[in-house]
Amino acid sequence: SVKNVSIYFDIEHYHHKGIRDVFISAVTHPFDYLIKPRELFYVINDVSLDITRGMRLGIMGTNGSGKSTLCRSMAGMMLPQFGTIET
Repeated sequence: SVKNVSIYFDIEHYHHKGIRDVFISAVTHPFDYLIKPRELFYVINDVSLDITRGMRLGIMGTNGSGKSTLCRSMAGMMLPQFGTIET
């Protein structure tokens, strides 16, 4: 049973190519680490479903639509930020 499950990833928008870039960024913008631009990327948003014993389920979707994330959370490998999963 999956009830109102939402899973998101916190994405930071600063990507450094190497140690030189980290050093230059720290010298030129020393306080940027305090206010990094962030984005919450919802992989699964408010999903609910019930699967009973003997029932078969197929999950279809495009790449990056959250199929594996849903399976991982149902297997207990990931915890949802919101909602409940009961097995």
